Amino acid sequence: MIGFILAIAISVDCVLAYFSAGLAPVAMTDPPMPFEKTLANIALDAHIEKQHVPPSMPADEINLVEGAGVYKQHCSLCHGLPGQPPIDYATTMFSEAATIVPW
Repeated sequence: MIGFILAIAISVDCVLAYFSAGLAPVAMTDPPMPFEKTLANIALDAHIEKQHVPPSMPADEINLVEGAGVYKQHCSLCHGLPGQPPIDYATTMFSEAATIVPW
């Protein structure tokens, strides 16, 4: 039992030493840490579930079409439209814009 507790304590110490030594990737160009996306999504899902806020409007066709129009007006400049090459403005951004539309 003592060995198990000691192994857990050493593991936690190693993780803390890894982060405090500055070895964790932090730049945009660095590859992600192992399980970084999974852990972030777990935390985000838990936070959203804890808030349990009902949607402010129904997800019907009228609202989805209106949302697509808003995206086209305000977001497509940086994030682009599905199936079309990015415009010049999007290629001059400091870092690559996040892909909002998964197509």
